[in-house]
Amino acid sequence: EIARLLLFPITLSPDYNFNQIPIPRGFEPAVAAGAAVLGISLFIALRAWAVPRRFAMAAWAALTYFPISNLLVPVPLLLAERTLYIPSIALAVLAGDWLAGGIVRRRVGTRRLAVALAVVIVVLWGARTVARNPVWHDQLSLFTAAAEASPNSSVMRLSYGKELMKLGHTEEAIAEMEAAVRIQPELARAHYDLSIAYQAQNEPEKAEQAIRNLLYFRPDRPTPWLQLGRVLMMQGRMGDAAEALRRSLALNPRNEEARALLDDIQGNKQGNKP
Repeated sequence: EIARLLLFPITLSPDYNFNQIPIPRGFEPAVAAGAAVLGISLFIALRAWAVPRRFAMAAWAALTYFPISNLLVPVPLLLAERTLYIPSIALAVLAGDWLAGGIVRRRVGTRRLAVALAVVIVVLWGARTVARNPVWHDQLSLFTAAAEASPNSSVMRLSYGKELMKLGHTEEAIAEMEAAVRIQPELARAHYDLSIAYQAQNEPEKAEQAIRNLLYFRPDRPTPWLQLGRVLMMQGRMGDAAEALRRSLALNPRNEEARALLDDIQGNKQGNKP
């Protein structure tokens, strides 16, 4: 995937996390392709040993990518295009050095081929850059394109859903958030945002189920308990709502909204007494 992004950046996305790049479970074609790319890279590095400037660039690529490669320590990022910016400098320099060698020191036929390749690279990569730039116009355009390019990324589907929510497209937002939950059930923020979306859609039962799914993974967070209290109040279940709000306050005594809602429930109880 790294080789594709560096050499053929046709499809681009700001995120390739779970589960856009499935983890191989055996010796699959993707594993064989990765092994081949690694072998070719090592061969190029060994060939570059004899030319100091080329070896320096090969070392630059390895050293700048190694810290975020997950080989040294696990990082919460499987792959992102932004992590390839600095290592890709080496590829650009090596390609330029190779093309310059073909233009300056070779016979006429090779020289023309090198010039033609240089022109093709500049034109194609320049055109891809121009075509990509509008995607970065705003958050909505970015996450719309990202959800299309990485439909199996839970983070991108959730991010797109949140942008749709801001525009008031609640039904479409819920569909994206539900997709994020299906892809990665343990993604806590997806459950929370889905509960908020159902609440905005006036579907408190579904909002309750979504937030309870989050509490299954994160029972020690005050905000989900607060959200549970909100949706239970929507259903008129004041006793259950009060218990949820107390749980929220136990985890965060400074939660002013939880305290205010709990005071409202208790005040209503006092007012209803004969």
